[in-house]
Amino acid sequence: MTISLTFILARRSNQATGIFAAPRCLDEVNMKSILFVVLSLLSLAGCAKTDDEAEIRRIVATGVTLAEARDVKGLLSLTTDRFTAHPGARDRREVSLTLLMAFRQYGKFTISHPAYDVELFTDAGEASVNLPFIILREGKDVPGVRELVNSPQEWVQQAAQVADPYYLSLSFAKDDGTWKVSAATLRGIRSAGF
Repeated sequence: MTISLTFILARRSNQATGIFAAPRCLDEVNMKSILFVVLSLLSLAGCAKTDDEAEIRRIVATGVTLAEARDVKGLLSLTTDRFTAHPGARDRREVSLTLLMAFRQYGKFTISHPAYDVELFTDAGEASVNLPFIILREGKDVPGVRELVNSPQEWVQQAAQVADPYYLSLSFAKDDGTWKVSAATLRGIRSAGF
């Protein structure tokens, strides 16, 4: 942001030194132009944050779809090379075996979850999502949960009447400019404090 603003200020300057320099007096600069540039850059910064959040939400939705399709390889493609799953600090190979066994046991299923927040730490290139969810055998539904999708605590209480809710904490990291899951922690809802 500073470079772009300095460039515009220097272009408006009457100095012909060949280097960017601020004008001698800001009265020489069209203040509306500066305000427009600053507001444009701030709105672009806001879009970047929104784009990061949208990308993470897309990854979560893709993960749900891949899990329902029992696609272990696809799920692992959403993770970093150093991905670990907890409890147990399991690496990608161990997670792959665990998922294969779980998918065989569950058969065909769907995953249901309420709305969730994405917490971004863009300066560090990190983000996190805390997602309560339930696994339902295909064709089974939990009455009333769809209406509670925007109220996670009420959703969990309703879902717990029919299924065992889980709580998935996902940590994300930027890997070569792309968001990927770097760690996952799975707990039962009761141990997560709901």
